[in-house]
Amino acid sequence: MIKNMLILIMLIGFSNGAIGQVNGECYLYTTPNGVSVFEPETGIAKTVYCDSMVFLYNFVKYNVQSSITGRYISICGNRMPDVAFIDNESVEYTHVAVIIDLENDSKWTIQNVEKVSWSPHHDLFAYIGGENIHQGDYYYSTGAWLVDPGSKEKNGIFIEQLHFDDIYWRESDNNIYLESSGVVKYDPLTKEIKKTPYRSCNISPDGKYYFIASLEGELAAFIRVQNNSELTIVLEDEKDMPFGLQCHMIEWTIRDDVSVAYVSDASGLFEVDMSACVLKRIIPPSPDIDPIGDLVGFRQGRPVWAKISGDKAELFYY
Repeated sequence: MIKNMLILIMLIGFSNGAIGQVNGECYLYTTPNGVSVFEPETGIAKTVYCDSMVFLYNFVKYNVQSSITGRYISICGNRMPDVAFIDNESVEYTHVAVIIDLENDSKWTIQNVEKVSWSPHHDLFAYIGGENIHQGDYYYSTGAWLVDPGSKEKNGIFIEQLHFDDIYWRESDNNIYLESSGVVKYDPLTKEIKKTPYRSCNISPDGKYYFIASLEGELAAFIRVQNNSELTIVLEDEKDMPFGLQCHMIEWTIRDDVSVAYVSDASGLFEVDMSACVLKRIIPPSPDIDPIGDLVGFRQGRPVWAKISGDKAELFYY
């Protein structure tokens, strides 16, 4: 039996070999079709999920997550249809979430799930999904649900919303944030739904800033919540992002009581200290480390990388 897992450091990386440390005792790591747990003390690697019909999403931060106690793991991916082509026309994949109970090795699959976000306080999660509707080149989730994985009870938050792009369960106020044309928050205790000043779920831990990723030619932006104004981000090295802020969010952290954003473009990993508004390239401690591909999480607001060799892993700190 795997030891009780209390904390899952954010799983960030790409599908083959990315790992995440759990409670300082175990590691979760992914393969293209599954997830395994490796215990350094025993040297035993145990596969907790494997399905050749499910392809995990590339961006592992949202692919594999753990509940706050570590009892449950959620895995989001695309399930292949039984027949890939009908009359020379391709059949679309089904978006699924597989919920694994590590205490009894049971598995539960939920159909049509786009993204999962776990409660920061209890073994509960929320997800966006439902019957997906196709608009242009994108698929939009048409609902949001609150789920108890123990009882498998599902309660609708929104059932017939036009679309949702993102979901995030924040620790600071225990509210579930949902992004559509704007961002609303749902209080799971009072069941109240309120509008927010945000335009993105990428909100800093102190609630003072939010981030809008670059998309379709538009530059990324950091926005100050107080007056909804865009911050001017200065490049420490002008050769980084010479065409402007073109990046996506990796993770918000807190360091020395200041919000720090970690973002990435095609070339590497960068940090933005919100007190100085300076974008700085992160150089890993070894030239053999891929700053994005080997990134497994953050400790005390700083990146942690891992190199995997067989059934062993070595961690590197910034």
